[in-house]
Amino acid sequence: MRAQRASGGSGRGSSVAADHGVTLREQVRGFLPVRRPTVLRVPVERREARRLARRFRPEQPPSARRRGSGLADVLVLQLELPDRGSVVLKHAHSEPAARALDREWAVLTRLRQDERLGEWRRLVPAPLDRDLDAPLPMITESRLPGRDAATILRARPDTADSVARLALDALAVLHRVTARPEPGAGRADAWVTEPLAAVRGDVPWCRTGPGAAGLTAVGARLRGALDGRTVAVGWTHGDYHPGNVLLDEEGSRVTGIVDWGEARADGPVVVDAATFVLMVRCLRNGADLGPVVAGILHDGALAPEDARLLAGQDTADVADASDVDFVLLAWLWHVAANVTKSPRYGRSRIWYRRAVAPVLAEAVQWPVP
Repeated sequence: MRAQRASGGSGRGSSVAADHGVTLREQVRGFLPVRRPTVLRVPVERREARRLARRFRPEQPPSARRRGSGLADVLVLQLELPDRGSVVLKHAHSEPAARALDREWAVLTRLRQDERLGEWRRLVPAPLDRDLDAPLPMITESRLPGRDAATILRARPDTADSVARLALDALAVLHRVTARPEPGAGRADAWVTEPLAAVRGDVPWCRTGPGAAGLTAVGARLRGALDGRTVAVGWTHGDYHPGNVLLDEEGSRVTGIVDWGEARADGPVVVDAATFVLMVRCLRNGADLGPVVAGILHDGALAPEDARLLAGQDTADVADASDVDFVLLAWLWHVAANVTKSPRYGRSRIWYRRAVAPVLAEAVQWPVP
C-alpha cells in the first residue's frame, strides 16, 4: 500500500508559500527587502557610528569604519583607539540583536577562560567592553587579523576545497577537546523543538497550511534521526559559514573565528561542519540555501565533492555531518538563528522563498512516520 504523505504536496517543485493564515499586513511586509535600502540605512549608520565613537573620546572621536554586510540588526564598526589599537564594536538595533550580543559576550568569556583550549583561544576575539543597557547598546571585542573566507572564495573560487579544509580542521580542534558522546534523544527539545518553535513563531508562512505541515515533517524526521543515536555533544559555533572564518592574506592559515552569538556548549558538533560545507556549496554555485538543501534531501546524499571534504577530516563527528539528517538539522539551526537575530528575515517573503520554502516543499512529500 502506498505510504501516506505528510501533506498534500504535489511534487518537489511545489511551493509552500501559500498565504494560509497570513494577514494582509504580513503579506504586504513580506515583499520588503531583508536589508534596509542604502539611501535610508547609510545616513543613520553614519550618525550612529559618530555617536558610538564619541563614547570613547568625546573631544576627539576615533575613526570608525563599517564592517560586514549589515544583514542582521547589528551595526559592526572597526574603531582605531590610540591607547588600544583596533577594536570591533557591535551595536544592536533591536532587542533580539541585543540578546544575541549578550550571548556572544558570555560565550567569548567562557571560551577565552577555558584552559583546555590552550593556544587555540587566539582564534577567538577577546571581550573588552559591554554596555547593553545604554541608548545605543553595544559590546566591543578585540579585532582579529585576516580576511573572511567568503571574500577569498568570491575572488578565488578555485580555492574552495583548501579553504574548507582549513576551516573544518580549525573547528575540529575545538570539537575534539570539548565533545563527549551522549544519547541524541535526550537533546531533541533543545536541538529540534526550540528552533522549530522560533521558525513557526517568526515566519508567517510556517504557522498554518502547507508551510506548517512541512515544518512538522522536518521535526518528525529529526526527532526520529536522534532517537536511539549517540551524538558528539560539545561546543558548537552555530553559525559556522565562510563569512565568520578569517584567513591570512595567502589563504593558508585560519587567523580567527568570529560571531559567536549562536554558540552553545552542548550542541551537536556535526552541525558546524555541515553548515560550512552547505555555505561553500552555495558560494560555488551562486545558489540559494533552500534549493541546495532540498536537492540533498531529495537525492539522499551530499554532492560527491562535499562528502569527500567531510570524509577527509580526522574526527568521527565531522564525518557524520555527511548524513543528510544532520544537513537538515544544520539548515534548521541556520534558519532559526536568522529569524531570532532579526525579525526582518521572518517577515520577508523573498528570503522565505530562497531559504525555507524549497525545503518545506520537499518535506511535505515524506511518508508519515
